[in-house]
Amino acid sequence: MESFPYEYEETLYLYENGAGEPDAIVAGATKMPTDFDRVVPVLDHVLGSLTELRRSLPGAKWRVHLDDFDIPWDETDGYTLPE
Repeated sequence: MESFPYEYEETLYLYENGAGEPDAIVAGATKMPTDFDRVVPVLDHVLGSLTELRRSLPGAKWRVHLDDFDIPWDETDGYTLPE
């Protein structure tokens, strides 16, 4: 939270107990800001946080998506949006 780009903005929220999914270690969600100028910095921060989290839990299966769009994983860059 200390590195989050905006004060008073929702960030990554982790559900307790993997949101009740069997074998889930971590489950979470976030809301994107309604201010268009904040979307990219917030998305960049959240994807960076998820990248760090994934790298700290090696061997786990991951699924990251924005609405119905799956965010691809890259071993070098982590989670990023395709250009």
